[in-house]
Amino acid sequence: MYKNIRNYQKAYNKVIEKLQKNENILAVMVFGSMVTGDLWEESDIDYFAITNSKKNVIEDIHSKEQGIDIHVRFMSKKKFFDLYEKKLEGVFIHRLMCTSKLVFSKDTEITGKYDLCRFIPLEYRGMWNMVFIGRLIKNLKECRKYLKKDNISTSFTIMVKCIEEYSKLYLSMNEYSISKNAVTIATNLNDTLYKLVKDLYVLEEDKKEILKTLIEYLNSEITKNLRDVCYTLVKFLKEYKMPINSYELSNKEPFCEYNMNLPEILDKLSELQIIKQTERDYEVDGITVFKEKVYCI
Repeated sequence: MYKNIRNYQKAYNKVIEKLQKNENILAVMVFGSMVTGDLWEESDIDYFAITNSKKNVIEDIHSKEQGIDIHVRFMSKKKFFDLYEKKLEGVFIHRLMCTSKLVFSKDTEITGKYDLCRFIPLEYRGMWNMVFIGRLIKNLKECRKYLKKDNISTSFTIMVKCIEEYSKLYLSMNEYSISKNAVTIATNLNDTLYKLVKDLYVLEEDKKEILKTLIEYLNSEITKNLRDVCYTLVKFLKEYKMPINSYELSNKEPFCEYNMNLPEILDKLSELQIIKQTERDYEVDGITVFKEKVYCI
């Protein structure tokens, strides 16, 4: 597959070179397998080319470059703007923007529309990153619990879930689209993860030690990335200026729209001293029942 990837890269670069030389082509985007990394031997390379043509149609062109199937969708700048404004097939263009990468643009208006079109999806990406890291934190906690009880089979099962959530997080942080093959793609991109996952499945001896190593690795990745992943949450707490508990936070916009493990995320942020954890009285009918955890900056 390494040889195939090199061939795809050569074909990709050659097509971009040809398109960029043409003065009538204003911008090119790439989408599909070249963006997600989900390549296999029968994949084609998908491009989206915007031209200064007066035609008001999308032309699908299929070709070959160095033995690789090429698919280019040509459309005029006006057509692109019409799609962006949802005058025709608006859902299509927004879906495409969400999964594409702008390779080059000679037109500032096209670049501006592309950036605006991706703005909301990138906000969503940040929220989903918190969903992924929250699941990862919770699953790792469960994995450690069963490992301490020497329940290797249950710990193994939970670790598989941890790897899946981390793979989604890794791909999303690196601006790849999430697919069913998240683990396969992430391990192809991340040599350390590849080795650890391979050891987990292949090596029968010292399974407990392999699980421990994976837990340490995933914990270190959480520590390294938590502040960036939780940027929206930290920003909210700064602006809110009052201590808040996890339940109250889960009912605030934009967090109420996502099923996040906020208690785990907040505790981890506090543990890493990114936010502060304090206590306040929890009262029932004016009588303090216990102290509850609240969070602030």
